[in-house]
Amino acid sequence: MTDVKQSNKKINNNIRKIYKLTPLQEGMLFECQLNENGQAYVVQKLLRFSGLLRLDLVQRALRLLEVQHEVLKTAVLYRKVKKPRQVIVESRHIGLQIQDFSNTPQGQREEYVQRFMKDDLLHGFDLEKEPLLRLTVIKTAPNEHYLLWSFHHIIMDGWCMSIVMGDFLEAYQMLNGGKNYEMLRANYERQARSRLCYSDYINWLNTRDFSKGL
Repeated sequence: MTDVKQSNKKINNNIRKIYKLTPLQEGMLFECQLNENGQAYVVQKLLRFSGLLRLDLVQRALRLLEVQHEVLKTAVLYRKVKKPRQVIVESRHIGLQIQDFSNTPQGQREEYVQRFMKDDLLHGFDLEKEPLLRLTVIKTAPNEHYLLWSFHHIIMDGWCMSIVMGDFLEAYQMLNGGKNYEMLRANYERQARSRLCYSDYINWLNTRDFSKGL
């Protein structure tokens, strides 16, 4: 644990949990190290949102999402440690970007969206320094937006991401309907304490003796 905490002074005082990578994650990390531009295992999901979108509530809904899914605060440390580890960083938040293409000619807006998606994909992720999930709100008209979700496959797959997006929309709708943020957060925190999370699965996995299956 000391090895991990000393590897990154910025993260040091904000670590909530430290645990090993799964064999599958280790394989992904190996390929990412071969492809240091960060594009390997980057996944994107694009949703259209019609109607008034309040960015302040988007930000709050993302904070509630972090309470529900602590894995979204993951950093994968591998550069200055003896063995790679994934850590839950308390101060790490889901990335949020805003792009406004509403003033571009109407016939070119979709082209701008596709071009931005390519640039976003090329940016990739720094597994140690950046949030491994980011949301870009792309405005194409006063009440028309795209929600571009970009994430690294090392923390979850597409099926899990569908759950995350659904939880975000549910939280946003409740906030937009007048639900109190602090009350919602307290409720989500209670729920999170009573259910298993990804780190529990990793700890269970580490107790298994796979040699018995050979």
